Amino acid sequence: ITSMEQKCIPSDRVCDAFDISVGHLECSIYHDLLWKPIACQSCETPFCSACIYRWLIANPNNCLNQCETFVERKCPPFIAKLLAQLHISCYYQSKGCRQIISYEALKKHESECDYQSQQCPGCRLQILKKDFDNHTSGCAAIE
Repeated sequence: ITSMEQKCIPSDRVCDAFDISVGHLECSIYHDLLWKPIACQSCETPFCSACIYRWLIANPNNCLNQCETFVERKCPPFIAKLLAQLHISCYYQSKGCRQIISYEALKKHESECDYQSQQCPGCRLQILKKDFDNHTSGCAAIE
């Protein structure tokens, strides 16, 4: 599951935040880094789009901050600018990826990362993408 499939980014993956207080860039629902943020028109609180949509299923039309009705608006531009300054470690760091990626390039990198696992169609082992061709060319379970 990549960051994009999780719909959120744990704040501890942020690298080189410099003068940016990451706490101000966290979703009010699950307290991870904002991903694809939108805001409540009334209180202007930013949320991850997936988080607030999940919240609204359980709490129809109710903003987390008790606004009368949740009306979606674009996230304030200063939030988007701060997010764009962040650099984040790859989701696949635990599998060996050492890339630190800009917030805006994260989705593309993680979808193409050589350290994501793929299942061998023969032996069914999970193999890193970077090793997949080599493995499948010699896998005894593939005819």
